[in-house]
Amino acid sequence: MNQKICLLIAVAAVYLLSVVQGLSFVLEPKETRCFRKRLIEKDTFFVSYISSGENEEAILVTIKDSMAVLWSSSELASNEIPLHVPKNGTYQVCVKGLDSTEKIITLEMQSDYENTHLLISDEHLDAASTDLNQGVNNLMVIVTDVEGQQIREQAHSHIIHAIEHKIRLCSGAKVLILIFLTISQLCILTRLLGKALTDPIV
Repeated sequence: MNQKICLLIAVAAVYLLSVVQGLSFVLEPKETRCFRKRLIEKDTFFVSYISSGENEEAILVTIKDSMAVLWSSSELASNEIPLHVPKNGTYQVCVKGLDSTEKIITLEMQSDYENTHLLISDEHLDAASTDLNQGVNNLMVIVTDVEGQQIREQAHSHIIHAIEHKIRLCSGAKVLILIFLTISQLCILTRLLGKALTDPIV
């Protein structure tokens, strides 16, 4: 039950993001930025914008299709425009700076058709739930593989440390043996030299 509620919230969030296209951007001096949206006939397209910055009203906002400009407004720092779509097609909302100062533009585009007709059905939820479960299963497989790799790396590291420890012990033992042999040889040579010096010469 909780999983389905969380899934519903996630899908609703994605849905709202698709319905409401809101964005903010920096408009450089005398720059023109355009944004496209596919609309259907008799739909109502809502566009709202806010300009901020020095001389914030020095902008031109237009809505146009492939043939002509359907609406335009200039010298307004903010506005809300409801546009009745005359035919199916791709429409553009363009914002143009009219002076030599940059501005921050917040632009929002909404479609009345999307607001009233795009609903989340149980079928969509079930499909999304199946995809989510599949994604969780794939994630668990990846986690298991990563854990196995970590265990293998730890075992390999332990073996390397054990080998290094044995090498250090062997090297230390060899050094001690060499020191012992050197001292023994020195002692023997000292005794031989001492004996040679004390023996009378015939």
